[in-house]
Amino acid sequence: MTISKFKIIFIVIFLSIFIFSVSNHAQIDLDPVTANTNAGDKPQSKVWYYGDTWWAIIPLNDGTYDGTYLHHLVGTTWVRDDKLPSSGNNTHADCKVVDVDGTTYVLLVHTSHADLYKLTYSGTTYTTLSFLHTITTDVDETATIDIDGSGKMWCAWDASGGAMNVSWSTSSDYKSWSTPKTLFTTGDNDDICALTAFDGKIGVLWSNQVDEKFQFKYHTDGTNENTWLPTSQPEQAATGNGGCGSGNHCGIADDHMNFAVNSDGTLYAAVKTSLNDDGGSGIQIGLLKRSTSASWSFYDVSNSGTRPIALLDQGYNTITVVYTSTTGGGHIVYKSSPTTGINFHPSSNPNVIYDTGNNWNNSTSTKQNIDVTGSNALVLFSDGGTWRGSKIPHGVFPVELALFNGNINGNRIELNWKTATEVNNYGFNIERAYNNDEWLTIGFVEGHGNSNSPKEYSFYDSNINQPGKYSYRLKQIDNDGIFEYSDVVTVNVTTPEMYYLSQNYPNPFNPTTTINYIIPSDEKVSLKVYDLLGREVASLVDEYKPAGTYSVTFNADKLASGVYIYRLVAGGYISVKRMTLLK
Repeated sequence: MTISKFKIIFIVIFLSIFIFSVSNHAQIDLDPVTANTNAGDKPQSKVWYYGDTWWAIIPLNDGTYDGTYLHHLVGTTWVRDDKLPSSGNNTHADCKVVDVDGTTYVLLVHTSHADLYKLTYSGTTYTTLSFLHTITTDVDETATIDIDGSGKMWCAWDASGGAMNVSWSTSSDYKSWSTPKTLFTTGDNDDICALTAFDGKIGVLWSNQVDEKFQFKYHTDGTNENTWLPTSQPEQAATGNGGCGSGNHCGIADDHMNFAVNSDGTLYAAVKTSLNDDGGSGIQIGLLKRSTSASWSFYDVSNSGTRPIALLDQGYNTITVVYTSTTGGGHIVYKSSPTTGINFHPSSNPNVIYDTGNNWNNSTSTKQNIDVTGSNALVLFSDGGTWRGSKIPHGVFPVELALFNGNINGNRIELNWKTATEVNNYGFNIERAYNNDEWLTIGFVEGHGNSNSPKEYSFYDSNINQPGKYSYRLKQIDNDGIFEYSDVVTVNVTTPEMYYLSQNYPNPFNPTTTINYIIPSDEKVSLKVYDLLGREVASLVDEYKPAGTYSVTFNADKLASGVYIYRLVAGGYISVKRMTLLK
């Protein structure tokens, strides 16, 4: 006999990919700023965090202010500060903050030259904005800066003809710079590079669209500045054309990349490929990872999108890739993955940061890892004439729930759910509301902590005593106490159509067991236990009961081991079953 005595009117099943969001770490959209150019270029970082404040370099040309200005964020509003001297207004900035004292260096890339500025922090603001040096006049598209472990500043840029150049400062005040050194010469005019400091080294990643590769070289702190490793062929970060046509701009390399660096020296680079160009198909947004043993891995993020940036949260061990949903402009979106067992679930939809219908593009953020930047990570983006921004939650979205449903199983309701990924997941409280009454916690299921493989969970609600609407939700709880609720699954149960007496469970038992029974109408009910000689040893139920499902616990701690009989009498229905007590 099964629970077919219950009629299932409907079961609402939530069956789609969604993310538990963190309720007290909600996304915050920022007020717009009118600017004269977009927020590009891809490798660069326009913002930083210091003194409990977000700062940004934004070029203005609104009829009143003409030039590139420092801004700081108050609430959701960018407040204009001083202008960088002789900066002009058509510039793209790359910013590097020194965490010890807040000193920030800003590289402004004009049409062909790159100028370096120093911003001096004092008290609660930047008091001095100084021009230091024109590093190069041969920038084809973009340039980036960083400071190595010895305090030496480096700059890398793509020059005309597809050459990848580096230069370094030969003075402690960064006002004197070396002649350029060329790391690579046979690229395409569309190729670019990005530079970052890591683990006692300075490294440069570049695209090579001629040979369909991303390539990498590094310099070790304290050695001769002209010595770059490997000395012969560069490291091959990724290579291949994925089956697309021949020629340039149809392979894994494209001119989009942006770094994030773990404190142990692991490198992450968000990149765009050209695999979908010229009739190809496949990965368009990917993540490159260089391990501490110098091995490279490539991960699929999305089959569509452009201009990705990488954000690393070491506190929650997550890597997030922010990108534009569509080439040419669209929504600003992102996907996150644990750093252990990276998997972005490329077939799932990304999380949307901003989607008002404008052609938003050119996301930019900070070189800093986001676990040091307060409660939210800040992302800026633009549509050319307007810059907007959003703060997205710190430790973004730890649990990705892929399925949650409920159904009748025997004389109980079975809940099943599955996670695609988990970060910092303590577990799930199971909450139930009967006929839209208050929510009550009826159980807890422990989570897997951090996981990047699918995990399946189940829970059985055996306390289904009467017809009605049974609604369930999951309260997902992080290890730090932050929680969020899933959507609601509802199962409607009607009056049963026939009588039923279950086999007790467990059986054999010691000393307690559970007996379930169902009656289809209001009845006088008797449920008694007898020994094998027919003597009554317990009366479990002896009263009128409304139609429904019931569960009774029998405690036999005062009885001897052996076989016992239990008997249900309701109206004209009689059923008898055996059970075994083993002590």
